Amino acid sequence: MRILSFVIVSLALTGCAEMAKKNAHAEAEATCASKGMRFVQKETNLTEGLFITTATVSGWCGEKPIAYASKLKLDLPSGWIQKTPTESMIEGRVVLYSQNPTIDAGMFLGAVKREDIADLKEFAIARMVDQASRLTDSQSSEIAKLEIQSRRAFRFEVAGTVKTGQKVTWLVTVIEGPTEIAYLSIWVSTANFERQKELLSKVANTIVGF
Repeated sequence: MRILSFVIVSLALTGCAEMAKKNAHAEAEATCASKGMRFVQKETNLTEGLFITTATVSGWCGEKPIAYASKLKLDLPSGWIQKTPTESMIEGRVVLYSQNPTIDAGMFLGAVKREDIADLKEFAIARMVDQASRLTDSQSSEIAKLEIQSRRAFRFEVAGTVKTGQKVTWLVTVIEGPTEIAYLSIWVSTANFERQKELLSKVANTIVGF
């Protein structure tokens, strides 16, 4: 639900555009947080003057996303630390988010209702295309058909460069259950992927709750 649409204006010295934008966004987030809501950004505009930079952020306060109720979970391997999913992850039906600082890796477990998916392989292809679109210079593997815990599954890899410039490789596994479909996405630096691939491939075997 959209409520309290507004525009925030922030000023900074010329050459400090990022500071002006950050200040405007922070003020918008604080305005929404004071009402127990989240800031949903519509657009940001920057105007560079001779002495002053003006940042204008527009958007609205909206309800915080409701976590998808799923019975799926997994046993985190040693070294993995469970984290709180971001709001965008919650909107994407992520039910578990974890990081491994030792190997500089991360993972999330998501779920969708089985009745909402007509074709499991097409769903896997859509996940692959979506992931590739988030990377630059992306390369995708073939989609492999598997059986995990006697359940039909598909797995693929996507490699590319993220916004920070780091090269990462994703290992994504989609598993079919009677009432839910699980998708496990694990990422690690491309330089470290082959060394960790066998271990990471086994994580999907620990998903329970189907």
